[in-house]
Amino acid sequence: MKKKIVDKDYCPCDSGKVYEDCCKLKDIEWTISDGKITRTQRLVPEIEEILLEIKENFKQLYGREMNKEDYYFGFAPNFRNDSMLHIMESMRAANIPEEIIYAHFKTDGLLPIEELNLDKIPDGYLAEFEEYTEEYENAMNSDIVDEISSIKYVAMMNSIMEVLVLDTGESLKVGLTDFIHRHSEGKQITNFEMKTELDYCMFSALKTIKTLESVSILKSEFVSESIYALGRSIFENYLYLCAINQEENFFKEKMYPKIDSKKFAFSKNSNGKYNYNKVVNRQTGETHNVKVLLSDLKNKLNDTRYKELYDVFYQTACQFVHVDILTAESYFECHDPYDELNPSLVANVIINTLSLLVLKEISNNRCVQNQFKIDCEYLTSNISNKISECLVLIRADKERPNAIIDVLHNRLK
Repeated sequence: MKKKIVDKDYCPCDSGKVYEDCCKLKDIEWTISDGKITRTQRLVPEIEEILLEIKENFKQLYGREMNKEDYYFGFAPNFRNDSMLHIMESMRAANIPEEIIYAHFKTDGLLPIEELNLDKIPDGYLAEFEEYTEEYENAMNSDIVDEISSIKYVAMMNSIMEVLVLDTGESLKVGLTDFIHRHSEGKQITNFEMKTELDYCMFSALKTIKTLESVSILKSEFVSESIYALGRSIFENYLYLCAINQEENFFKEKMYPKIDSKKFAFSKNSNGKYNYNKVVNRQTGETHNVKVLLSDLKNKLNDTRYKELYDVFYQTACQFVHVDILTAESYFECHDPYDELNPSLVANVIINTLSLLVLKEISNNRCVQNQFKIDCEYLTSNISNKISECLVLIRADKERPNAIIDVLHNRLK
């Protein structure tokens, strides 16, 4: 049974007024059916044109006309809230005040604009929007005594992380690029061949640079899962570098034979397929096991902090690389940008920290020039101090503990 809201009924927009003094003045009708309240109002010509265009696009896409069961905005994701977050970023780029953006988010996309749509928005909605702008302003103007409001903490931390990832990311790329430059004697590298530990370090440096560049792009796309997935390669490089530095013959015996095609060939199984875990010496016919498991590399590490890092980061990164149903919920999670830290920025801080560890491990290699070791120690010490200060602040969010952040903070001590 349907009931139409009439003049003396209280207006459903929560303005506190009766309908005739509220939404009726804006040609807005309200209907109650089976406990559900529906708002109806006349569309402006511009909106009608957009809906006609959506219908035409639907027909081109599916080869049929839209019907009553179809959604006009089926192209707009009804999962996560990335679309809203992108709109908010565009509003910031347009210098719209943050309290307006906050109210826009809290009211699920309302944006009152004088002389454009105030006469079409229910008074109760406008009042709610105004309450949210005041809520943001009060939170940002509040004094920090024993605690800080989540709104102010998140705004402060996102700003700090944004500056940090840009600053440390550039410093890391400069340090890694300079390492390649110095150890190639400044010559243009056109035909790279990996023959030595130093060559592997140069490869690791360039791979880390490329990953940092990719992560900086993903940071603005709200895809922290992809950032973690990319970070796995940095962490794997880190483990290999640790093994190379700790075992003098690791590169020579476990890595180089795979690419030394003049001296070695991959073994073949009985079915004729190559076994990439074994190589055969072309001269002696001797078979060598070159299989390397990352779990084995973990077990070679002496420092328990390395092992903790493997346990918390590598497992997390692998979940986003492989099809892991344990990650399903996280993919559909909606991020509240005013109550929790930007997850993409947090992931970026983590990747920069891992890149720092890679640069440190490169400089520890026995083949690296002494002057670079000295220069790198100064550079990485400064970067480490900046990141450590940020990690301390991230860990202040006790409601959302992050095991990776905890381990990295312990690692940089």
